[in-house]
Order: sequence, then structure tokens, then C-alpha cells
Amino acid sequence: FFFLMIRRPPRSTQSRSSAASDVYKRQYQRRVHGDSPTLIKMENVVEHIRVEIPDYNNNNPDGVVYYRIELTLEGTQDPIKWSVSRRFSEFEELHRKLFSRITRIPFLPAKTIFKLGPDDIPRRRVELETYLRMLSSRIDVMQTNELCAFLQLENNVEVTVNEPRQVSGIDYLPAPATDAIYIPERGLLFIGLANLSPISAISSFISSSILRRAPGDEQPGAIIAYEEKPRGSLKFEQIWRKNTSKVVTSLAWDTALGILAIGTAEGAIECLSIDIAGDCGYSELTIGLRHEDAVACIAFDKTRGILFSVGRDKQLFWVKPTRDAISPTVESKIFMNELSYVLVSPERRQLFISDIVGNVFVYEYEEGKSVNFLHTIKADDPVPIKALATDPSNSLLFFGDTNGFIYIYNLGRHSNPKLYSLMVKFQTDTDIKTLCYDQRRKELFVGAGNGAVHVISATKSSVFYSWSAHIDAISGMTAVPARGILLTASKDKFLRVWYLPELWSVPEKDKQIRLTRAELLEQLTQKSLGALYAVENVEENGWKQDQPRPQRVEESKAEDPDKKQAIVRPERRDEDEEDLKGWAN
Repeated sequence: FFFLMIRRPPRSTQSRSSAASDVYKRQYQRRVHGDSPTLIKMENVVEHIRVEIPDYNNNNPDGVVYYRIELTLEGTQDPIKWSVSRRFSEFEELHRKLFSRITRIPFLPAKTIFKLGPDDIPRRRVELETYLRMLSSRIDVMQTNELCAFLQLENNVEVTVNEPRQVSGIDYLPAPATDAIYIPERGLLFIGLANLSPISAISSFISSSILRRAPGDEQPGAIIAYEEKPRGSLKFEQIWRKNTSKVVTSLAWDTALGILAIGTAEGAIECLSIDIAGDCGYSELTIGLRHEDAVACIAFDKTRGILFSVGRDKQLFWVKPTRDAISPTVESKIFMNELSYVLVSPERRQLFISDIVGNVFVYEYEEGKSVNFLHTIKADDPVPIKALATDPSNSLLFFGDTNGFIYIYNLGRHSNPKLYSLMVKFQTDTDIKTLCYDQRRKELFVGAGNGAVHVISATKSSVFYSWSAHIDAISGMTAVPARGILLTASKDKFLRVWYLPELWSVPEKDKQIRLTRAELLEQLTQKSLGALYAVENVEENGWKQDQPRPQRVEESKAEDPDKKQAIVRPERRDEDEEDLKGWAN
């Protein structure tokens, strides 16, 4: 019995998450010819589609009632209309599929045991119409294959959706991942592990008894370091593993110091000095920092080399670790409630600290001085806030609570708390675990407790895409803008690397769309190291900032056609127009 419980799962990621396999099954684009459907973006479909169920047909020999669904897509030169007939069992099948991959699906009218009477069918028609209207108003639901097939959307409208694709990853980690940090400049990946499941505890106890290991040999936490070999290939090889006395709760990295900080469930914070220039080995450092309860989050000010930590003991610690043997001075501050997250903004010299009752405290700090309180931002509900992110260029603050609400605050260009204002609040999913902001794409990635990843447009302040990345809670995410990839770590013991499309709802090049997973990984590998890592010297189109862009010659519209002048203008990029939109306005 115990053997069946602890046996290793099968080597099939497809069977573990059928929803994630949709990434490979989606038809990205069809050839447009003859009577092909009209090409339109998905966000336009959600905005302009109208769904109605005007009547039904119950005069069938088998006694089944079919509901006629009329769909009208406006917003085009000629409105597109079509109809679909579905029976109630097909509605049930659609609801079951959507419920397995998307949360907060509206309720489907209950199925009755007895045959519907003359008054029941019209009432159900109205309820089903309301149900479909609620589904069609959500872009994350409309982008699913299930609803598109149910409404026969792709038979009438050419909807363009470029989905993320998994190109690499690490399968079957020794234990659930609690945090992950990827360092693209050096090709290093650090993953924090925890042994939290009862099955893992039973397996550890049995193995210890059979092998007669000492009690300290079975460690409940660990840090595993991986390295990309060859560099830029997104293929990781383990180089070392360090066991910890307790579960790893949080990781932080400082590139300038080459120090990896590790927070644990017993309150201790360990620091490892990583030999980046050599074999990437480590040596332990002593900083004398310890909480009385579990460490909730740790973060570095990578500009000034200051390490901040918050814990369940209601304390904030900050220290400036060094690579020598001298123990640095540790300073602290006590709060009223348990703390859940700390975010550092080096550009503003500010700290954002959240607690378990819906507060976000804003502090400013200077090296060698105590922190100075500025403002308190309160969420609407007194629930834990476990994830924060910032957009420093636009002075934006994002945070999410365990009820699934995302708050976007405008902090203003100065430190005056009177200028803080709530821009938008909306609900995405239950139990938000982590946030990751991509400044180049102006997109916020939200990791949820059910393994889903939601993409939020910062310019439109709305969720426009979601996909099932894992089958358990996402514990860590890292975006690499220069390579167009997103790393996600989860408690399902998987780490996955996703290739993000440059454009979500506009057709990409046919060659890029039709690439297989192996071809896409090879394409990413063949990029030069300069384009991958020297981001500060390379623009998105591959031309260095100190080099002139390609020039194009254009004839000016002179009054005299015989005296046309050649005007040389820089080649425009599609992204230039996009950059003018959004927050720049």
C-alpha cells in the first residue's frame, strides 16, 4: 500500500495536464483564400459579439430539446451572423471542460430529474442565454478551444491567438518548488525545495527506517543549482545541491555581490557566496540574521547591496552582507501583524511591505539610516497580500491578495504619498501566489494557486490571456525580456520555460507560427550571446544603439514634380507606434 502511494509518477507531462497540451494543439492561423472567414482580433470579438437564444425546438422524434443560439459580430464593415443549435447535455460538457481549467465560471442551470414541462423550457432558455453572455464577456474564456468550438467561432471568424509554447524545463524535481531565480547573464538557475506533502513525509520515514539513516540525514528542504549547458540553450544540468534544516521559503540574489540569500521556515537566513567567475561553487557566509518564526520573503536592493527580510514574527530586518568573515550590523523594526511580502524599489529608495490583513506599508530608506514611514495602502478586504511588483518607469505598483483581486496604484513621480491613487481593481483568480512584471512588454504575469498564469496588459489594465501552466500552485516566475521567455516553477515538482509570442492577437510570421517545439528551441539557442545578455547595448530589432538604423529613401512631395528631393528617414518599426500608446500618453 505504501509502495503504491510513493511510487514515482509516469513520465508523461501530457497526462498530468491535458489543459496545458492545448498549447500545442491550437491552430495559430489558417490560409485565407476563397470563402475564408473574416480576420479579427479576439479582444474585438469579446467587445462586439452578441449572443442570443431566441427560440428552441422540442418537436424532435427523440424528445430532445435543441436551443438555437444566434451570434452576431459587429464592429466590422458588414456584421457577421450565424446560428448554432445545442442540446442541454452539450452545455453540460462545455461547463465541465471550462470548470477544469478556468476559475469563477458562472453557474450553469441545474439539470432536473423529471422531464421539463411547458413552462420549464422557456425559463431554461433564458438561463442558458444569460450563461453564454457571461462566458462571451470574458476574453480568457473566449480564447479557449472549448468555447470556440461550441460556438463554431473559428468556422465564421478568423480569430488570431498566438499562444505561449513550452520550449524547455525540468521534470520531476525531488520535492515541490517554493521559489526559483534565473540569472540569464550567467546561465544559472537556483530552485528552493520543500518537502511538505504527507506522502513525501511517509516516503522519507520509510526510507530512513529501511536504510537506518541518522535523523539529520533526511532534510526537509534544499537548494539545487543548475547551469545552462551550452549557454543560451535553455537546457539545464544540476551542478550542486545543498540541504537545509528546514523548508526553503524564499530566495534572493545580488549579482554585484554574487550572494544568494535563502530564507527558511525556522526563521534562519543563510547566505551563499557563489563563485560566478569559476565553477559556480559556493561558500557559506555568516550574517547573524534570524527571525523568531518562518521567513515570509527576502529581497535585495541590488544597487546598494542591502538585504531586507520579513517574517511571520511581525519583524522587518535589513542588513548589508559582505563576502568577508565580518558579521554585518543587523537592524530591525516590529509591526502589528504578520508580514507576508517585501518589495524593494531601488530607483525610488522605497520599501513596500505587505501583511496578512490587507495592508501595504510604504517606507523610504537610506544606507546607514533607519527606514522612514511614508504611507499605508489598504486593500478592500482584510486578507493576506502575498505578491507585489512595480513598474519603476511609470511609477506603478501592483499587488494581489488571496481573494484573487489585483490592485494597480499610481505612485506619482515623487515620494509624496498624497499623490498615490488607485487606478483600477479587478478580479483574476483565487489565491494569487506570485507576480512578475515585464517592463519591455508592459505586461504583468500573475501566478495563481491552481497553476494558471494570467497575462495583464498594463496599458489596458485588464486580463487578456490565461493558460494552464501547471497543475499545482505556482511558486516562482522569472521573465527574461531579451529572450522573450518566462520561467515558471510550481509545487507540482516541475519547472517550465515558455516562449512568449511577441504579439498575442496579431498573426505572426508564417515561419515563426509553424515552428515545432524542437525548431523553436534551436532558434532560441542559435541567437548570439551578445543579443541574449548585453541587453543594454542591443535594441529589440538587433541593432546596437551606437549604430545607425537601416535607412530608406523616400521621395518628397515637392510642388514641382521634376524637382523631387530624396529624403532619408530612419526605418520605422511596428513597435514604435505601440510605444506611443499607453502610459506614455
